[in-house]
Amino acid sequence: MQYTERMTGLITFEGNPYPNGHAIKDFEWFATQEDDGSIFFQLHLEAENYWESKPANDNEDSDWTSTIVWENYEHCIVSSVQWGNGGFKVADSAASFDFDKVIDQTLAVDVLDEASSDDDDPG
Repeated sequence: MQYTERMTGLITFEGNPYPNGHAIKDFEWFATQEDDGSIFFQLHLEAENYWESKPANDNEDSDWTSTIVWENYEHCIVSSVQWGNGGFKVADSAASFDFDKVIDQTLAVDVLDEASSDDDDPG
């Protein structure tokens, strides 16, 4: 997933049938500090309904390259808030947290191991 709010206000997914991405309906990003002092980022991102950005050259296959399959799920929600999973750790303590360094990083969270991924079930 790539969040490109600063430039476009869109969320895009590699290999999906919507080359222009999806408009963002809601986005929240904040930090929390745990009892042990560690800092976690929390986020909640919700896209507009997929059919709002349906491409003109849609294919009608019944796999993940078809908009009809994506539209069955209506929209996406990527959230550490809605399901309470705790977010992701960005620092061991407030003293070791430097926001200026974090904003220049690419953070990868819940990355699938290619050996365990299944092309028929990307979710």
